[in-house]
Amino acid sequence: MLGLISNILLQLRLKERYKYFASSKRSIKEVNSLLIICTNKEWQNENLFIEFAKTLKLAPNQIKLVVLSTKELKMENKTVLESYFFSKQSIGFFGKLPQAFRNLIKKPVDLQLNFFNEQSVFIDFMTASFEAKFRLGFSKSNEQLNDLILAIDPNDHSLFLSESKRYLAALLK
Repeated sequence: MLGLISNILLQLRLKERYKYFASSKRSIKEVNSLLIICTNKEWQNENLFIEFAKTLKLAPNQIKLVVLSTKELKMENKTVLESYFFSKQSIGFFGKLPQAFRNLIKKPVDLQLNFFNEQSVFIDFMTASFEAKFRLGFSKSNEQLNDLILAIDPNDHSLFLSESKRYLAALLK
């Protein structure tokens, strides 16, 4: 019951973010910073994310990785990328963001890659919390949160790299 009420509160806060997205047109001319948001299912694709960043001529220090999970995660391996792990429990009942997350969202990024192909109130709320000039996502995610949607399976890494490179190159001209 408490989970249902928490989801309703998050949904209300998410609707506020939708209004912001609808009123602001975003465009991108160049990419100097990249934020990758993924679920705990995809976070071990660090090499894929680095390869994606290379297509944009970004170094690993220009990338931040946010991993979302419904359960608490503990990072066991060191990662090359600056990584943050957040669970639904870490945002609390009313959707109050932890201090580490608030510090992270204060810094706008040029490109936000929403590397997941699902929808949930928690994932959508967290994704909408960032300030990004441009957002790239997949077809089964919440379309309201993305500027460019790839209708491909994110698990097909070579197709993801080629399609994202092609579309982003066209947008960055």
